[in-house]
Amino acid sequence: MKFNKNVPLEHQEILIKQLKEYEHNFTNMTREERHLLHMWVRNGNSPYDNGDYVCDDNCRPMDFVNTLRFWEDMKECLDALSENDVLSEKSTNSFDDVPDSYKEGFIIPEELRQKVEVEVLI
Repeated sequence: MKFNKNVPLEHQEILIKQLKEYEHNFTNMTREERHLLHMWVRNGNSPYDNGDYVCDDNCRPMDFVNTLRFWEDMKECLDALSENDVLSEKSTNSFDDVPDSYKEGFIIPEELRQKVEVEVLI
């Protein structure tokens, strides 16, 4: 595999090892997924990471191929929505629905605010 020139040699060795392990354990990868995975790794990224910081239901970062599949599933779900569904969903998620007390941000007690300012300014 030819890596991007900015990927240090010691990282390349680790990434090749990770890629071989990943491909050995991930047997149902499509040709396109494998190609995208190799491009990802060539740029110095681990196959166990994703650039979007997508996490699974247990709040653990998802690997590269599962993240690709996640985004494809999301795209299919959105494409299946009718235009009316999209418009009604947009209208239900509005900043106007947020109470005024939350729009101003967190309310910090004055004593705590002063203590933080003193510590930060020192």
